[in-house]
Amino acid sequence: MQVFPRLVASEYRARRKSTVLGTDIAELDELMGGGIDSGSSTLIIGPAGIGKSLLVFQFIASAVRRGEHAALFAFDEELGLLFSRFKAMGIDLEGMRDNGDLLVAQVDAAEISPGELAHRVRTIVEKDNIQTVAIDSLNGYRNSMPQEKYLTLHMHELLQYLNRVGAATFLTVAQHGMVGDMKSPVDSRISPTPSFSFVTSRRSEKCDGPFPCSRNARARTKIPFVNSLSPAMASP
Repeated sequence: MQVFPRLVASEYRARRKSTVLGTDIAELDELMGGGIDSGSSTLIIGPAGIGKSLLVFQFIASAVRRGEHAALFAFDEELGLLFSRFKAMGIDLEGMRDNGDLLVAQVDAAEISPGELAHRVRTIVEKDNIQTVAIDSLNGYRNSMPQEKYLTLHMHELLQYLNRVGAATFLTVAQHGMVGDMKSPVDSRISPTPSFSFVTSRRSEKCDGPFPCSRNARARTKIPFVNSLSPAMASP
């Protein structure tokens, strides 16, 4: 029997000075105000297929090019498919893993508890000096542990810990719906701290023909990355 002590973020203090981390894509970095601060958490929200994981992997690839180490915890997608899809887009996750620059962990949704996940993340971050952490996705995290009553608290402590040790953390959330009023199945207030930001991606409709957008389905396009970047409101 293995016991995983509860992670208490207040026991840790930041070790690194905060810096702005970009993607090396000038237009995208400009859209995001220059990039993301190290020691912060970023929640990327949008419908399936909008490019949430692609955005996260751009930050991972940039971190590897800077000579840093990164970690990816994949809840949803089979790793072989994940590697092949993004290699075709110019991001060789498998090569980064084989070179020791990227730790990739396939999280078995049926065999893990919140305490075990926090323990694994903390062990990896401290052992391998991980500076960028990605959790793809929060939907998978929630679905893997539906019986747990305090998932939000566990994730809040984990994110606070990663912030305190100076790691940049990225999380994805898939929304239900295609256009219009889309719903998020995960509470986006999971970490109401000043170091928490939201990136929302939405599809749009491009009208090239004589019909209104709603009737010109063939002209529908998607905004591939980001519509807005906004900091979460800090709790008093």
